[in-house]
Amino acid sequence: MEKLASVNFSAYFLDMKSRTTSLFLTILCLTLSFSIAAQTTVFTEDFEGATLSVTSSSASGLNNNAWAINTNLQASGLRSDTAQVKLRDTLYLETSNFSTLGFSNVNLGFDQICKIDFFDRAIIEYSTNNGSSWTQLTTADYNGTGFFGNNSFSSASYIQWSPGTGTATPDNTWWRTESFDISATANNAQVKVRWVLIDNDNNGAVSNYGWVLDDISIIGAPCELVPPTIALAGTIYQGQVYSQGPYQVNATITDASGIASARILYTVNSGSQQTLTMNNNTGSNWLATIPSANVGDTICYTIEATDNTTCGNTAFFPSSSGCTQFIVAANPPPSCVGTPVFNYDYFETFASFTPGNGSNTVGTLQNNWVNSTSDTHDWWVWNQATSSGGTGPSADHSPGDANYLYVEASGSFANTQAIIETPCYDLGALTAPKFEFYYHMLGTQMGDLHVDIFFGGNWILDVTPAIIGSQGPNWNYRQVDLTAYAGTIVKLRFRAATGSGFSSDIAIDDIAIIEPLNEDIGLTNIFSPSAKGCTGTAAEFVTFEIANFGSSTQDTIPMAYSVNNSPVVRDTLFLTVLPDDTVNFTFQQTVNMSTVGAYAFRFWIELPGDQNLDNDSLLTYVINTSAVNAVFPDTTNFDNFTVGTPGSFFNGWSNDPSADNHDWYVNTGTTGSNGTGPAGDNTSGTGNYVYVEASGFGNRTANLFSKCLDLNNLNQPELTFYYHMLGASMGELHLDININGIDLQDIMPPIIGSQGSNWLQRTVDLTPYKGNVKLVFRAITGTGFASDIALDDVVILDANPVGVQSVSVENEEFKIFPNPAKEMVYLSYKSTEEANYQLISPLGQLVREGRLLPNQNTQIDLSDLANGLYQIRLVKESGVAVQKLIIQ
Repeated sequence: MEKLASVNFSAYFLDMKSRTTSLFLTILCLTLSFSIAAQTTVFTEDFEGATLSVTSSSASGLNNNAWAINTNLQASGLRSDTAQVKLRDTLYLETSNFSTLGFSNVNLGFDQICKIDFFDRAIIEYSTNNGSSWTQLTTADYNGTGFFGNNSFSSASYIQWSPGTGTATPDNTWWRTESFDISATANNAQVKVRWVLIDNDNNGAVSNYGWVLDDISIIGAPCELVPPTIALAGTIYQGQVYSQGPYQVNATITDASGIASARILYTVNSGSQQTLTMNNNTGSNWLATIPSANVGDTICYTIEATDNTTCGNTAFFPSSSGCTQFIVAANPPPSCVGTPVFNYDYFETFASFTPGNGSNTVGTLQNNWVNSTSDTHDWWVWNQATSSGGTGPSADHSPGDANYLYVEASGSFANTQAIIETPCYDLGALTAPKFEFYYHMLGTQMGDLHVDIFFGGNWILDVTPAIIGSQGPNWNYRQVDLTAYAGTIVKLRFRAATGSGFSSDIAIDDIAIIEPLNEDIGLTNIFSPSAKGCTGTAAEFVTFEIANFGSSTQDTIPMAYSVNNSPVVRDTLFLTVLPDDTVNFTFQQTVNMSTVGAYAFRFWIELPGDQNLDNDSLLTYVINTSAVNAVFPDTTNFDNFTVGTPGSFFNGWSNDPSADNHDWYVNTGTTGSNGTGPAGDNTSGTGNYVYVEASGFGNRTANLFSKCLDLNNLNQPELTFYYHMLGASMGELHLDININGIDLQDIMPPIIGSQGSNWLQRTVDLTPYKGNVKLVFRAITGTGFASDIALDDVVILDANPVGVQSVSVENEEFKIFPNPAKEMVYLSYKSTEEANYQLISPLGQLVREGRLLPNQNTQIDLSDLANGLYQIRLVKESGVAVQKLIIQ
């Protein structure tokens, strides 16, 4: 389906110029005669005359004539005006004084090409006092369709402006028409507008062409100039339609002044244009019915709406030339329930489904999802944690809704099969479709999940490898390539088999079918430098992880980075990257990070023609290196931190710059929401603490990094901290650790759910983690605002500074191999003294013990143990010795 959009005043003229049928030309003439009578042009400049009504200047005074006439590019006529970014300067193009007296509404329109680096800024300002003071236009004033990020334009505003290629030369196909509501200047006699071009990163134009302007017009009117907005509603007829009609077309049409009229203009098989009057049903809903048609007919329709002002502003949907088109197809295959889906991208979050009771009722399925009758169990709709501990999700995966589907495994539902079928999907217009979903499979008795596809009259089993056994406490993502089924109608099903006991709940959420863009390379991770690193070197490597999300193979991918506003470093990956592939790339030029301090990185990809710029950059990646602390006890109460959102962190503490989607904030007093968060800090009630805000940030993860700690010389390192977790929709608090470059998760049992209104203390034995470490407090908010998670008074000390007598064990006397280990490890003990061994888990639990036989290898089975950093203790009459074992 085409993107829903309204048409602003300037875009209206551009749109109408592209309509070539006689009917649309007639509509244009009628609309113009109605609108122009109520509107007055108070300023215009097309750069064609000998004398211009704009002047050029610069902040430095050195580039006052930087704006100059351009005869190579023009939106109309023969000329335009152009300026290129000047090093460390700001350039101005300013209109002469004009009056808006007598007008309550004022609109600014102009044509532009803004080929500047996306770190520079192109902004627009206005003055109502003849230039004595200026006000910047913002996104609230913008009526255009480009990317107006940070209230400014750049080459990233439109994909046609080749943002990834700074040296690309514009042509006249690059022109875009812009519109701003500047009614704030209404009824003033001394109005000016200026275009401001800023070298925001102080490195000049970097070979970018510059900012090109043409056809400036400022229109005043006694009525508002914003046309209605139109969005299709109800059943949307587009693509293949498996019905011969009639077709009731619904649209949501809104305007501040109300709607005077709306109608549908349509053709059948490119025949003569026909008109239907749309009637206001209720509220902003308007409808009309296109008559029945025959199988094979092609129907093309456009919605036109005019607002209820004397200006008579008119909008069309679709807003670009053309129409919404559908073809009347034969009836769908008998196996389909309802009409097959043909609008993509397709998303199903189960938000419209009705939950059951979570214990024995299904709830209500919607949108042609059906539980199969050929199984022994059903999928249920649910919106909370499942009823059994240690299995099932605590909440759904989707932000903004609470529902998911799951299979209950308790009681008689063990060893059962539940099958749910999706709607049919018409993939006729797709070439490389992808089926995506999230699943949750936590439990010691976990069963398996299968995805099948119905194609060619049969179910094809396991279109993606079956998911078997426990997959951990988080929602996981799976993508299935359906390219082999493009151009056909298919249906999918989820087939869940529960395990032998209750600990086998299986859940799914957020189903999608998408068609990847042709060109789409994304930056997915930064491997080095690592924000978890403790100290930097003089030659730190910069390593990206990039993924090919597009449908085209890539083999030449330019990339860049800069640090602390230093000159940009560029390099190119010459490697074949197939669709869905992920590769790592290391720049040849390293970074000197040997000095302790903050390093602010910007990373980005510069692939020419990339159709999705949202995943191409990471511009706020800050690494705070610090000296490794070896003085204990070490206490952090956050009182010297600066309150804010997130505020300022010191002493080596920092937020995660890339791997999460939220931040810890420094706060004092209460948090902003009732029924959650502390009333003050734990230390005194009046100091600082850090917390994760949940209002508007449901289902978000925030990682807090501690300072670097050297635990090598502590006999029994121990962590204590205070936490506050009050709230009806409370999430989770986890503790992870990075030790000598190795990440280990959940070194303590996670704290899940509301813990009451008081600050509580938690103590964690860090003895298994002697080395250079960073602690990571990982907070996951719940589904609602009542999920603020707070932290205070973090202390690391030696809980047993005297300790047990230690034994110096020579390497030849006691060996561990292999290390790291997977399924099995061997202990070699060469001594006549009797000894035992103990295997200690990352949580400090004894998981194995036994006798060590002198001059023999002792075998230990590790196959049922989780990955992590373990201790192997050698216990002799003369003392105890400890070695580390990594299980992968």
